[in-house]
Amino acid sequence: MQLVEDEWTTKQASLKSDHPTVIQKSRQAIEDKWRGNLALDTLRNEVFWIGIATRGKSWAIPMGHPNGEVLVKEQRGD
Repeated sequence: MQLVEDEWTTKQASLKSDHPTVIQKSRQAIEDKWRGNLALDTLRNEVFWIGIATRGKSWAIPMGHPNGEVLVKEQRGD
């Protein structure tokens, strides 16, 4: 994403240290900031949630997320 790259280029030019750890952490901070902004942008966020509730149980199911892993095996019933 060009905005992230532009911000990183500006930040990298202002760094006082060229140690790899400093560079890596600075880059990570910028990427984390942008990821947080993108996650809250409803025009870009692909995830939507489905909520299901019944007596004694409730589920919030994320749908449309391109990444992730199954934490709880799917339960099926008839």
